[in-house]
Amino acid sequence: MVGFIGVAIIVLKGDITRLATTSFNWGDLMFIAAALSWAGYSVLLKGRRTAGLPVSALFAVVALSGALLLAPFALWEFLAGAMMPRSWSAWGGIAGIVVFSSLLAFSGYQYGVARLGASTASVFMYLLPPYGVGLAVLVLGEPFEIYHAIGILTVLTGLVLATAPGFKR
Repeated sequence: MVGFIGVAIIVLKGDITRLATTSFNWGDLMFIAAALSWAGYSVLLKGRRTAGLPVSALFAVVALSGALLLAPFALWEFLAGAMMPRSWSAWGGIAGIVVFSSLLAFSGYQYGVARLGASTASVFMYLLPPYGVGLAVLVLGEPFEIYHAIGILTVLTGLVLATAPGFKR
């Protein structure tokens, strides 16, 4: 709950009255559906069916399945006239997404679920907003505000409380 409050502080920019004026669109609803799908995936990841598979083999199966499921959509976009990247810079950006945001992050999460279980590993998903803040400040030059600091400290407090050994809940 403490981590969730920290995320809310960051998302609402430290102003709870923003909840009253917040409106949802289809992208928000799709994000909620994606989060629920991710939760289901995390629970299924450490089930009886996957217990005997090494993390690398499971990762390969999931990645191949994802590629096969997305291939028709990629083909449709290409046939509809979507342009392929034309510069080395664009391909470098794609390579960074593939290596860091996909391969390393995804396989690291799978390893965490295999070692710690879905409930403990998923607690670290609360770090996404603090990472987003950090990247926005470092890469995009966004200003670092006091609500960012309060939200990040609250998220980190929640993570420590949730993962501290022997902590009575």
